[in-house]
Amino acid sequence: MARTLTVDTITLDPANHEFVLYFVEDGPWPENPLAMKESMVRIQGRIFDAIDAIVNGIVAAKYPESSGMAFRIQVDSPSGVPDALSQIVTVTRQYVVENNEYRTSIANSHHVQGLRIVTGHEMGRFSRKAAKGL
Repeated sequence: MARTLTVDTITLDPANHEFVLYFVEDGPWPENPLAMKESMVRIQGRIFDAIDAIVNGIVAAKYPESSGMAFRIQVDSPSGVPDALSQIVTVTRQYVVENNEYRTSIANSHHVQGLRIVTGHEMGRFSRKAAKGL
């Protein structure tokens, strides 16, 4: 079954020499812990779908100028980054780096030179303090 990947913005970041897939994930964030967990699972799924699309050349087919470049998947939250979002990005990034299958797929793909996963906050965008409950 084919899945659809929705990316909010795709652009070249010449300062970092990366092709960037931006996901905008913004509040209001759920107060209920179960609902928050469901939101984080959905966001993590988007990240993994993006990795697959990059590694398998789906992004390069649509954006040929991206082929063979370094990629960045950036999760932006303009109203602030709740701890749960920061944690899911960190855990996902660590998993991709440490998981042999992902590491090998990225290294062997001629569609991508490298890949990093970050929040906008880590890139100096937006504030963590604006998120409720911080």
